[in-house]
Amino acid sequence: MNRYKTFGLHLLISAVLITAISALFVFWWFPPPFLYAEGGWRALRIIACVDATVGPLLTLIVCNPKKAKKVIIKDLAFIGALQLAAMSWGLWSIYGQRTVAVVGSDGTFYSIEADNSSAATKRAGELGGGHKPAYVVLDLPRDLNERQKIRFESMQTKIPIYNFDRYYVPLGKEALEELAYSEPKLEKMVPEGPAGMDKVKAFLGKKGRAREDFFIFPVQARDSKFIIFIDRKEGTVAGWLHDIETGKDY
Repeated sequence: MNRYKTFGLHLLISAVLITAISALFVFWWFPPPFLYAEGGWRALRIIACVDATVGPLLTLIVCNPKKAKKVIIKDLAFIGALQLAAMSWGLWSIYGQRTVAVVGSDGTFYSIEADNSSAATKRAGELGGGHKPAYVVLDLPRDLNERQKIRFESMQTKIPIYNFDRYYVPLGKEALEELAYSEPKLEKMVPEGPAGMDKVKAFLGKKGRAREDFFIFPVQARDSKFIIFIDRKEGTVAGWLHDIETGKDY
């Protein structure tokens, strides 16, 4: 059995698996912008490095021409089983950390992972998203006193307000009034300068749209913060900006 051909074949199989896993991450578990913001890219990189190096290298080692063919086949079967078991365990762990919902709450959007065992996760999924993260908004009372009561309830129960799924509505036209009410002032959220407002202006220039065409909100993800642009007429996500400087209150 030629060790280099076997090594090449194992490397090819690993490459196919990595491609399939990458598609799973990008199109289902961590679609943009969450591949980077939620740490999906880091997990994918670890899986790819381990899968593309450890398995094929072990194959290169065990494929010794001096060994009996039956022994080599047993060794390869063991390596394949070990590699699949490790990959399955890693994917199962990451599956529980995938982004399932993005909730707009009182001026900020928050990402929610699958391991969040609250009813909010299930409710957000019911409101849309399918195999991708569901975007929902807390449609809170417009009366300030009523809002304060809800905030106080969150403090008393120690349940984040974005988990109050009884106020959820899907991001869209139904959420426009709440978005208009709770949108933070852009000037306070993003400072002037090349790392801040200049990037917002560049984004608007690429879109050929005016600032007034969008609601702009901060998003708090697991690994980073970014800002999201929501169409002011349709209530749909129009884009986002990573690596942008935000004010100290955001």
